[in-house]
Amino acid sequence: MNECDCTSGETKSTLVTVVSQWAKIHSDQPAVIFVRNPNSDESIDSLTYLQLHEKACQVAALLSRSHPRGSRVLLLYPQGVEFVAGFLGCLYAGMVAVPAPLPTGREQEDRRIGGIAADSGAVAVLTSSIGVEPVRRWMRAAGSPRLELVASDDPELLSLGREPASEPIDPIDPDSLAVLQYTSGSTNEPKGVMVSHRAMVTNVANHVSAFSLSAGMRTGGWLPLYHDMGLLATLAPALFLGSACVLLDVHTFLKRPVSWLRLIDRFDIAYSAAPNFAYEMCCKRISDDELSTLDLSRWRCAVSGSEPIHAETMRQFAHRFAEAGLGADALRPAYGLAEAVVFVSAATGLRTEPVGGDREVVGCGPVEGLEAQVVDPVTMAPRPDGETGELLLRGSSVCAGYWRNEAATHRTFRAGVPGHGSGWLRTGDLAAVRDGQLFLVGRIKETLIVHGRNVHPHDLEHEVRLHHPELGHVGAAFAVSAGGGAEQVIITHEVSASVTPERMQSLTVAMRRTVARELGVAVGGIGLLPKGSVRRTTSGKIRRLSMRELFCDGRLEHVYLDRGAQASFGARPGKVSVP
Repeated sequence: MNECDCTSGETKSTLVTVVSQWAKIHSDQPAVIFVRNPNSDESIDSLTYLQLHEKACQVAALLSRSHPRGSRVLLLYPQGVEFVAGFLGCLYAGMVAVPAPLPTGREQEDRRIGGIAADSGAVAVLTSSIGVEPVRRWMRAAGSPRLELVASDDPELLSLGREPASEPIDPIDPDSLAVLQYTSGSTNEPKGVMVSHRAMVTNVANHVSAFSLSAGMRTGGWLPLYHDMGLLATLAPALFLGSACVLLDVHTFLKRPVSWLRLIDRFDIAYSAAPNFAYEMCCKRISDDELSTLDLSRWRCAVSGSEPIHAETMRQFAHRFAEAGLGADALRPAYGLAEAVVFVSAATGLRTEPVGGDREVVGCGPVEGLEAQVVDPVTMAPRPDGETGELLLRGSSVCAGYWRNEAATHRTFRAGVPGHGSGWLRTGDLAAVRDGQLFLVGRIKETLIVHGRNVHPHDLEHEVRLHHPELGHVGAAFAVSAGGGAEQVIITHEVSASVTPERMQSLTVAMRRTVARELGVAVGGIGLLPKGSVRRTTSGKIRRLSMRELFCDGRLEHVYLDRGAQASFGARPGKVSVP
């Protein structure tokens, strides 16, 4: 079989040329597979490389009839093969893909989609026939009649496009914009990271190299394609290698965590990634009977990323699923961020270091294909190896900046380091490099200062979740003003719908005691939240500053606030602690 000449980090290819070549080289090989139920043969949609290429050409031709190159197109799809065709159709047309979640009718989420549409200046929305009605409802509510709505699986519309075997309309400039990945910023002022074709392919090449992925190795999982770990760290590597990407819907996983591992087993998936909470769910909610049916011996890369990685979770997962054949070196802690496309580093196996006393921090391997510096976040002076500071990155897969936000771009992407020049990306992450391996400590702006001591919010969140199974899978801890210049810790956490109002009071008392006993921290207030209330970025990171803002404004949806939380709820925000 011929090889596609696009496997070098120095390549000038784009994903468009890569997929076009695979469509010629092995046209009948599956490119993307969507599985509704891993137990059934009747609930699978798939596209071969030729079919995917043809659909992308049709979508590109359709878009190009109405809009010039460089136009931004909002992708509002349910999980599935149509998302992939729509995404590639945008790239084939030389337009900019803007992935976002399918509207649900939830006010906060739908307002954020509206903010993304407005900030990007999107001219059209691509969805599937299943997504048309939810998108129409959102457009009416958001007052967005100017957006053209296109269902990419509408045969009538697609018949207006070119012949199926058409090539992409024009060659794509590798330095042109491919994706706007909205990640941080408030609901009303989202920030879109500008990902060029070149940066995307370079990052994917670094990713493939770090995980030793090769042609024929399948990727897959339940991460949504609007999530950068789903789109750029799961789908894109498969397309880059001419392999298949196997997709599952996130709701299928959340209802039955075993469905993820069954997907990996049944479809011979070698690479699958998820945040730490997913590994926790598998440890807690997969029964021994379900475990006995799994064969995970072919799962070579069990990647944990996008949120803080807890060593104990990784150990429990490795021990439990070794019975199903999971290899000792399969666990791959990783680090990345949207401002560097998605991927920065990955480790093989579990290595931990004590940071700040006896706190265990998981190593995320060496930085791949980028320069890295750890600096004092105030003076920007480099820190010696092993010391903690802000992580800075520089290189060809660091993105150009934030869309139409020069001030934020200058602050974040153009930092200077004494003796090391300028053009450094400030990640906002506290880290240390020890023996060439990256150890992530926490977010600078989210670090809490309690009686002169740095406390990392994810430690608080993890500790209460570990000891109180009635809690959900995600929470957010932050500090608010306690008056007189002092601050107090607030913990908000999603809680199971089965917890009764009578139980909530005693649960919050127990949570306070747990944090005091395990971490030596006095909690000022606790709020219990309904499922889905904790805000996250597209990469799954908890938006703690947004959660703090909602809490202080009195707009955070909750089912129970203890007395301490009631006293602070709706208070004017104080100054955020930065070490």
